[in-house]
Amino acid sequence: MSKTFFQEIMKPHKDEVLVIPVRGINGIYEISRLAKMIDNSGLIKSEEIKQMYIDVKELGGNYKHLFQLLVTTYLNMDRE
Repeated sequence: MSKTFFQEIMKPHKDEVLVIPVRGINGIYEISRLAKMIDNSGLIKSEEIKQMYIDVKELGGNYKHLFQLLVTTYLNMDRE
């Protein structure tokens, strides 16, 4: 799968925003910027997890919600 996986899978939502709580403060973020951030971070290397997003999308599931959970977790991680 490509290095721009999340940018490609979230392309139908590129003009939308998500409200993400970061350490108790809600921020509004463009989905296209979040997808690029996740791709550039190299956070998701597992092909199985990427395949899960594709499967959920193909089955008509709410893959946007899964993406929101991923981004919320990433933005709230403690970094050294």
